[in-house]
Amino acid sequence: AAGQSADLLNDFRAGHEVGASPARQVIAQCAGVVVGSLVGSLVYLALITDPDTQLLTQEWPAPAVATWKAVAETLGVGLSGIPFSALIAMVIAGAIGIVLALVERRVDGQRLLLVPSGATLGLAFVIPAGTSITLFLGAALASLLHWLAPRWAARFLLSAAAGLVAGESLFGVVSVWF
Repeated sequence: AAGQSADLLNDFRAGHEVGASPARQVIAQCAGVVVGSLVGSLVYLALITDPDTQLLTQEWPAPAVATWKAVAETLGVGLSGIPFSALIAMVIAGAIGIVLALVERRVDGQRLLLVPSGATLGLAFVIPAGTSITLFLGAALASLLHWLAPRWAARFLLSAAAGLVAGESLFGVVSVWF
């Protein structure tokens, strides 16, 4: 839920950047939740017929499942299951998130581009490093394209990026059958 909430907040920020109406974004997100839940569940049931033996294997590594499984097992014994240094890191990360949110409210215009997203930084710590690096490289490429071809980037970059993400996801599902 936390990851999805962060994604939705980033979607609002991206929508704001392209001038989308917040009300229409909410409608689109609610429709996406319904359709995504139905389609995602059906695809999951078709692909993963026996989760106990299929998930967390070489074929279906399911990194998000592994991450949250580890969190659930650790917290199953309470906060004593978390190393003291991790508790300190959590407090520091929480403080940094609050500071970033406050700075984001005070900074405007071009300087806002220099303020990292607290949600994105937090997400980078719970997804695989390869995914975080790929996201960073995509963002760096997008920034370069905004600098080299600002009109093209303003018009096509968001759609191109969404197409690449959707295509990669679909390829991952289809490749299982071949």
